Amino acid sequence: MLKSCIRQWFLAGILVAVTCGAAMAARPSAWTVDDLLSSPTPFALGHRGYGANDGEDPTRPLANTLDAFHQAFTDGIRVVELDLQQTADGKVVVYHDDYLADFTCIRSLTYDELLARKPEIPLFRAVLNSCRHFSRVEDLSGILFAEIKVPVPLCDGANTSAQAEISESALVAAVIADIRQAGMEDQVILNSGSPTILRQVALQAPEIKRALTLNVLQLLTPEQVAAALHLPVVLIPKNDFGLAWYNIGSIARLPAIPSFPAFIGLSLAVGSRAVSLDKLVLFQAGAGAPNVVAALHGAGLKAVVWTIENGSEWDFVAGAGADGITTNDIALGLARQAPLPAPSALLSDGASRTAGDAGFDSRGGGPVQKLALSLSGPSPSRDGTARLRFALPGGADVALALYDISGRRIATLVDGPRAAGEYDEVWRLTDDSGRPVAPGVYLAAIRAGASQATLRVVVVR
Repeated sequence: MLKSCIRQWFLAGILVAVTCGAAMAARPSAWTVDDLLSSPTPFALGHRGYGANDGEDPTRPLANTLDAFHQAFTDGIRVVELDLQQTADGKVVVYHDDYLADFTCIRSLTYDELLARKPEIPLFRAVLNSCRHFSRVEDLSGILFAEIKVPVPLCDGANTSAQAEISESALVAAVIADIRQAGMEDQVILNSGSPTILRQVALQAPEIKRALTLNVLQLLTPEQVAAALHLPVVLIPKNDFGLAWYNIGSIARLPAIPSFPAFIGLSLAVGSRAVSLDKLVLFQAGAGAPNVVAALHGAGLKAVVWTIENGSEWDFVAGAGADGITTNDIALGLARQAPLPAPSALLSDGASRTAGDAGFDSRGGGPVQKLALSLSGPSPSRDGTARLRFALPGGADVALALYDISGRRIATLVDGPRAAGEYDEVWRLTDDSGRPVAPGVYLAAIRAGASQATLRVVVVR
């Protein structure tokens, strides 16, 4: 057990000694969904990893593959969007549609049979385990926006509420089992166009963040949908949440949403932290698009908009106030997503340097020494505090504060002169008004004279 514990911590890049068990299960070094949702906006989401690509573009990795997710995170994308399906033997796989190009349903094949036809399709568990280390790098990264799709009529005959509850609860359970096995409950947002699927997520894993999806078709009448898609639209007996549910040909099953305020109410009813919004909803709103996003923000919901193809679409959606923008153009997303605050932005003068690497000029004019900022206790702490240590070779005015991921000052530990010596400051994981801070990644920043240093501090509860 001890060897296993040490090996897992080493592979995760954790360099502090902590006991096995609850501390390790918390995976304290990882960026979280809360960090993403509190970061500057808009942030870009890599659509299916590195953009939709089924092989037509040989310069990019195939969509929804390990290569696509790794490349997106390596290039600087903070969150990738992916799609989940389940095979006949219960394996959760990452693939966009319920069926292959010849209309063979994914759920009719075992995983081995699926691999024989599409060897690039990964298990969701493999994606989780291979991508989780990206949430431990210095920059915010490694978050997954995973969609549990509403099963389509071609591959699923669950047309009643009772039938759907059986199949949906089993699918959700399999997805959650993979997430928990990887210890990534804090790094995944589960989204779906079905409030019943998100209700299952809330019941089975309330700690995992949720996002309800809205397709513009859901705001149209059945007649309008039939005319637009040239497909039959058939009312089915499923009536969850008091909604009318329809099969659209054999390729879609969706609930009709009577109004946008009703969609907001549904999102809150299933405990969503965000919504996944079809860009056409904003395009149709035109000049009123900012009001649509403002209504979501007023309800405490973040707006993630899909799927942007070019700069003009990005500018329109960003101008409306979208928090996240899913895009097929990864270079565009990297260029236009909001930058994270640099450590230098947290301190009023001079260029910040990383912890243990900042030059320090003593008041006596002696040689330059390093200003080191470190944690003097285990990480995460076992007593609800974080102990920060720094050493001064000479007297100086010192400012030591904690900042959240958006660059907002949270707590001030030191603000005034200090004599030469070593210091331990205790942060009791509260803000300056005494309120407990939320779990997540914070930045401790110190300035002493002309020198500066920063250090990541992770809060878990």
